[in-house]
Amino acid sequence: MSKIYDVIVLGAGPAGLTAGLYAGRSRLSTLIIEKGQDGGQIAITNEIENYPGQQLEGESGPSLIARMTEQAKKFGCEIIEVVSGGEDVQKAAFTAKDDTGIMVNSDFLNGLTVKEAIPTMKKWVTEHGIGRPKTNFKLRDWVFSRQRYWGEPIPMVKCEKCGWQPLPESSLPLTLPDITDFEPGPDGESPLARHKDWVKTTCPCCGGPATRETDTMPQWAGSSWYFLRYMDPHCKDALASKEALEYWSPVDWYNGGMEHTTLHLLYSRFWHKFLYDIGVVPTKEPYQKRTSHGMILGLNPHAFENQPDAERKRLLAEYGDEKGARKALVEKYGEMAEHPIVKMSKSLGNVVNPDDVVNEYGADTLRLYEMFIGDFEKAAPWNTSSIKGCKRFLDKIWSMSEKLVPGEGVRPELEAVANRTIKKVSEDIDALKANTAIAQLMIYVNALSDNGGATKAEYELLLQLLNPFAPHMTEELWQQLGHTEQLAYHAWPTYDEAKCVEQTIEIAVQVNGKVKARIKVPAAIENADAIAAAKAEPAVAEAIAGKTIAKEIYVKGKLVNIAVKG
Repeated sequence: MSKIYDVIVLGAGPAGLTAGLYAGRSRLSTLIIEKGQDGGQIAITNEIENYPGQQLEGESGPSLIARMTEQAKKFGCEIIEVVSGGEDVQKAAFTAKDDTGIMVNSDFLNGLTVKEAIPTMKKWVTEHGIGRPKTNFKLRDWVFSRQRYWGEPIPMVKCEKCGWQPLPESSLPLTLPDITDFEPGPDGESPLARHKDWVKTTCPCCGGPATRETDTMPQWAGSSWYFLRYMDPHCKDALASKEALEYWSPVDWYNGGMEHTTLHLLYSRFWHKFLYDIGVVPTKEPYQKRTSHGMILGLNPHAFENQPDAERKRLLAEYGDEKGARKALVEKYGEMAEHPIVKMSKSLGNVVNPDDVVNEYGADTLRLYEMFIGDFEKAAPWNTSSIKGCKRFLDKIWSMSEKLVPGEGVRPELEAVANRTIKKVSEDIDALKANTAIAQLMIYVNALSDNGGATKAEYELLLQLLNPFAPHMTEELWQQLGHTEQLAYHAWPTYDEAKCVEQTIEIAVQVNGKVKARIKVPAAIENADAIAAAKAEPAVAEAIAGKTIAKEIYVKGKLVNIAVKG
């Protein structure tokens, strides 16, 4: 482009279009640049009740943007596309991924993908001396001032002469007074404001009368950096000693609830960067890895499928069918009644008390079930019948200890499943896939049961792998086997990759589609050998005796199928 504009607006969303419209009305040469459809996200939004400004009856996102675009064009605003890849920019949204879209109307960047254009543009700007790359940190607003008593006091005083002044270091830490009335004042001020003896103080600069800040910092302020104190909790001279911080920092893994993703953990990085800039901490980042765990959901008592049997029958009788019953529940309880699984809350009465679960099933069962319930980072519903299944699984393992079978080490027929289990559980723990690790342990336990039980070595391996999930039970069983050291400190088992592959497999043998036998054969057996082994099985030999074989098929690793006539 060779034209010079008075105003260039990046993004044709509602704000961009409005800016362009007013610039055009001011007779300024205006260009609006949009990579996709005019209006951005709102252009595909039907409901805009929360959008500020005049609302016309029946207004939607597309209609609002169409009207604003037309007005902007009337006042001379040009709207151009800079990333191709979709339909006409005025008609359809750009849907291709940013790094695959092709640059257009962009001079020397034309023909490049967005991914290629970004470093190219940075280089061009730097070479021409008109700019340099920089990382900008964007923080979302998070309320700081609160009208309450509890929280960290803010060490600031207001002097009529000197204005706001910080307390000197000798006056820190500032402690809150003991009060009994925690309600905010009639004007919304902090409960501290009524305690004049604490509020009234002297200015640290001039010694004149001053008043303390009566708002307190919310808990997130302290919790954004508190983990650093764990590195050296007894240090009296600093947040933590230089040696401790250098040894422990950064935190290997920081996990929090889903609500922490955008605020708490974001601000912990912000506070840490501040501490780094002033030389308090030795690392730029507070932690190497951050995850957010999913939420355990509960049953919605207002949903039709969660009603007691008697109540469901009554609803069906009263409203004629399930559709009518569901409609009645929605009218009574709102749209939430349409969702059988919802967030636990006291108002719904669907909260599960962990203490009750521990009392009935034991702490290990609760622990195992919570890890087995689903993917670590996804929400999952609580199901009482499933926790009963986890209890039966642990009971089965306990019973195994009472009837160990003779033998040394891991039996040859169980070597493959044992090595696969070590590998799977080890990898899944590292990947935070506890649910699939437990599923593999169940496969291992079933294999032990199918082979008459476990030898001492096979059982010890099971306890080692189960220990992170059911520590109390496994520690007790470990001691019962004669060990004196704590299982948690025992070396983690290793696996042999070569032994993860089954040496022998079990295949079914069918005659005219009916299973006549199951035989064990080498995993790498050839077709002809598998068919010959199948025919040699007594039950199969009897079924094909005196008959003409029409077809013989070996499905590798699964079955031999023999079709006969006569």
